[in-house]
Amino acid sequence: MPIAIQSKSDLEQYTQKNGLVVIDFWAVWCGPCGQIAPTFEELSEKYPEAYFLKANSDETEDLSKDHQVTALPSFRFYVHGKRKEEYDIVGVDKELLKKNVGLAYEESLKAPKKE
Repeated sequence: MPIAIQSKSDLEQYTQKNGLVVIDFWAVWCGPCGQIAPTFEELSEKYPEAYFLKANSDETEDLSKDHQVTALPSFRFYVHGKRKEEYDIVGVDKELLKKNVGLAYEESLKAPKKE
């Protein structure tokens, strides 16, 4: 199940760890965000070793700015604490989200872990 984060320190608790972190930037008023939310939740169940985080952009403006979020929903990826922009997604593309989570997860299994 995805974890709600409220601040940079919340995010850092997860990005400091080894493994995959996926952040869903969303908002209550965003219809497309609601459309893709069930897929994000399904992926969190499929990959229980990964961290699936949700950041309400209206409540976490600093995080949205730090991650250059200009449209919702937006997804950002970290593998072993390193930002992986090649997997980023803006908008509702369920198949791309599934694909990129799978690729990032595979990378997290193969990439050297930070110490």
